[in-house]
Amino acid sequence: MHKLATACLLLTALLLSPALLSAADPPLEFEGVTEKHVMIPMRDGVKLSAYLYFPDGKGPWPVLMEQRYASLRSKGGRLSFAEMASHGYVVCGVNFRGSQLSEGTWVGYRDLQWGEKRDGYDVVEWLAEQPWSTGKIGTFGSSQAGYAQNYLAVTQPPHLVCQFMIDTGLSLYDEGYFIGGAAKPNRFKGMDAVSRVPAHNRALMKEWFSHPDYDDYWRAEDASLHFDKMNVPCFT
Repeated sequence: MHKLATACLLLTALLLSPALLSAADPPLEFEGVTEKHVMIPMRDGVKLSAYLYFPDGKGPWPVLMEQRYASLRSKGGRLSFAEMASHGYVVCGVNFRGSQLSEGTWVGYRDLQWGEKRDGYDVVEWLAEQPWSTGKIGTFGSSQAGYAQNYLAVTQPPHLVCQFMIDTGLSLYDEGYFIGGAAKPNRFKGMDAVSRVPAHNRALMKEWFSHPDYDDYWRAEDASLHFDKMNVPCFT
């Protein structure tokens, strides 16, 4: 576990990039690490786009995983993932449902949580079952990837062993969509760019702003109500 936490400290330089997905990426320029794109199946058949980074050798290795809606294809981001992998890990960057190349409908964080779909849980358990994995999964990331980790912890995937998060929160109403109780629609119009189908983001915004008060809709996305279920070691 100490080794996983140490590797996560390398992530302070891995900030979210606005780079867009390109049709053909140049080869990864990092000796000793192999990059691979996969589509990870969820329990309802939807597949999430993910990039895996493997160190040299036969493995198996522990896995470090980040969930985000932002692009995973910037040169700096790819090299940071490769740097982590070179220390003896498989590193996985996966995009939220409906973002970038991931299938399904973009609904923000909602399908990562403790509802019927639980995408974060399914990614962790898929990674744990692979022949190149030791079954020990650690997670990392800031902001959007931190929220994803808090939601993931509530679902208690059996193979999640530790988490490392920066600059994030627990309640999307108080700390995201309605900071200080004031709606900020212009802030979220730009999310059309990360949504695989931009109309999905506009539909989601309409749904958000039909709930101007903290009601059951927002309670369903508030991890602070579930501290009793968050039982994995975490640096936050």
